Amino acid sequence: MRLNRALGALAIAVVALSACEPSKGKLLPLEEALTALPKPMDSVAAAFVPSDPGLPETPIRVGNRHWMPVGNPFRLAQEDVLRPVATLDGLMFHSFAWDQEPFDRLFVRSPSMPGMWVEYRDVQ
Repeated sequence: MRLNRALGALAIAVVALSACEPSKGKLLPLEEALTALPKPMDSVAAAFVPSDPGLPETPIRVGNRHWMPVGNPFRLAQEDVLRPVATLDGLMFHSFAWDQEPFDRLFVRSPSMPGMWVEYRDVQ
């Protein structure tokens, strides 16, 4: 009976560990990762993502990069995690309070749904 339990536990461990794979991406040193530009989204892929009807559907230039809304509007549990970083065409862009340029993503309040936010990502 003990042998069956031990073999069962061993089989489960082998199956669980066989699913682990080493990272396929290139790992960066911390200092380099803090200042590295994020990889932009492909604008073709971004074109098919639904967005808020009150926001422009074309990329918007903020700073020296182009941004486009992605995904559906969402509600933040705590809005104090965001800080304003730019205003353009009546839209106030926010980033995470701890994030510094170059930003990975920006956020805009949804004009058609109060309390909701829309995420913007960098596009090529």
